[in-house]
Amino acid sequence: MDSLAGLMKLLVDYIVRSELITLGGDYLYRAAVRYIEENLTRNITLPETARHLGRSISSLSHFLQQGGTTFKKLLIEKRLSHAEKLLKGHPEMTVKEAADRSGFADAYYFSRIYRQYRGRTPGEFRKKP
Repeated sequence: MDSLAGLMKLLVDYIVRSELITLGGDYLYRAAVRYIEENLTRNITLPETARHLGRSISSLSHFLQQGGTTFKKLLIEKRLSHAEKLLKGHPEMTVKEAADRSGFADAYYFSRIYRQYRGRTPGEFRKKP
């Protein structure tokens, strides 16, 4: 009976992996985004994310480049969007707290990246979203 269960597990694993390959793009992108969103506050990496998705680093990196982004850009965009929701929804929250809760190392780095990606400071966003 154990060998039958083991065989079934192997079969299911094979089907899942094949499905990931044939569905490709949309599924893989959504899975990567979901993993990033679930781990925003952790120091996640491309190798860790690729491993979680059952892909090689180069495969995931190439896929993201085909979509016009990189892992780092996708991670930063998701963190910035999360910080914006916090700043908009919690006026009492400081920029430092929003940065911390969105996975940025410190408020200075967050402000610098925010300005680079959004063209204004988090404080300016808060005043006029």
